[in-house]
Amino acid sequence: MAAFLEPPVLQGAGLLLLFLVAGRVAVSVADGLVRLRHGRAALEAERRRLFWQLDREREAWERRARSREAGWSGFRKFEVRRIEKENACGSIRSFTLAPHDRKPLPEFEPGQFLTFRLKIPGQPKEVVRCYSLSDWHHPEHYRVTVKRIEGGLASNFFHDRVRVGDLLDVRAPSGRFVVSLEEDDPVALVAGGVGVTPLLCMFRAIAERQPNREVHFLYAAHDGTEFVMREALARLALECPRARVVFCYSKPTGDDEAGMAAAGSLRAAHRAGLVDRELLRREIPGLGDKPLRCFVCGPPPMMDAVRGHLGALGVPEERIHMEAFGPKSVGAVRPPAFAGQPPAGASFQVTFARSGKRASWDGTHASLLAFAEANGVAIEAGCCAGDCHTCLTALREGKIDHLRPPPRQPDAGTCLACIAVPVSDLVLDA
Repeated sequence: MAAFLEPPVLQGAGLLLLFLVAGRVAVSVADGLVRLRHGRAALEAERRRLFWQLDREREAWERRARSREAGWSGFRKFEVRRIEKENACGSIRSFTLAPHDRKPLPEFEPGQFLTFRLKIPGQPKEVVRCYSLSDWHHPEHYRVTVKRIEGGLASNFFHDRVRVGDLLDVRAPSGRFVVSLEEDDPVALVAGGVGVTPLLCMFRAIAERQPNREVHFLYAAHDGTEFVMREALARLALECPRARVVFCYSKPTGDDEAGMAAAGSLRAAHRAGLVDRELLRREIPGLGDKPLRCFVCGPPPMMDAVRGHLGALGVPEERIHMEAFGPKSVGAVRPPAFAGQPPAGASFQVTFARSGKRASWDGTHASLLAFAEANGVAIEAGCCAGDCHTCLTALREGKIDHLRPPPRQPDAGTCLACIAVPVSDLVLDA
């Protein structure tokens, strides 16, 4: 029986085909192994990310638990440990305060303030004022920065009367003008004058906890002599690779103009002019296109202008956060309208029982506190944001609504005048 023999050409083709098939199998196996390795790497990366997130949440929970344990209600005695001049003329000073009982201090949210109860000579009753924390958390002390205001009762008391070693009554940190350290959205911090203090605290907290977070810090003043803590801001910008500070001079002097170009760098720039729409657009690339959170603190006209510019550039209203400071700014920055607010043009009669005054509310004032001030009725106020309860006022008749939910609900039959508006005729015990 004759054996069947393939021609050499066919034998070669078969071997080539076998080689190609084997090669494809080998490539498929290798590709599968690579994919498997990549899959394992991706799973391992995801596992590490989840564990990192869990660790971060656990640390945050532990910090909050420690803060709750170290917190206090009412007022607590603090000793003035250090007083520092923050500008050449001494009109801005920082006060470092340590608890007199030496117990731990709660960690606060960056941007919050302290409420002080001051015994000022010549005043018939204690004066309550709020000042922003200007430094990030330290376990042994807090720091506030106070600008002397012409005719300012509390600010002049701090500058003229308070000395190292004095004891002050202080309420625990509060306030909702805060940057979250639990999210990593880019932030824009826009400061004017002494309004830099809460934003500096925010920047320090970000530098410590989130050094890779994107930060745009715009700081406006009339001229170079009015900037405070400028060196600290420049150092923080160097610590954060995605941060940049821009110093804006609305009325630069000759010395300012000579030094602006030489002092500039990639992380700290100097610009002449107001914080207007063009400057915001130029200095914050992608403004309106990215999930940016904006925090603005400064003189009321500046804050109103910046809010309008940011809105025109596409930043949603809910991502613009503003802080008015002190009773002098009551009503200057009107909060956004809320669902229960009376319609425009609604008119109510407001009677101030103890003052013997009566006036017609037409909705042009931001709050009952601003309305009272405009009609010559004094209502003591602190934070002007509904947090410190200094403006708590008894409501004899009528109904009010609060512009925002206060963190602590006032007692029945009272209102927080700084965030309250009437929804009927009112009689206030003021």
